[in-house]
Amino acid sequence: MPTYGKCGLEGCPGDAKVAANVQSRFDQHPELGLPNSIHVRAEDHVVYLDGLVDTPGQSEMAKSVALGSPGVTRVVNTIVVSK
Repeated sequence: MPTYGKCGLEGCPGDAKVAANVQSRFDQHPELGLPNSIHVRAEDHVVYLDGLVDTPGQSEMAKSVALGSPGVTRVVNTIVVSK
């Protein structure tokens, strides 16, 4: 049975905004790869990243960009490097 953290199925107030802020910052960094190659989800101000990138540097940069976004307290990076 899935768990939904302290905020329940609907998520915590502001989670959608946090995820949108991170995605917007990714859009400003074309070196991270194709648009929408990294998926962003936020829960209780923790950002979860998954997707596919070409290099380990892109994965680390995505984590760094996400950490610098407003409202983010922690980043869980499960991005896969394709090469």
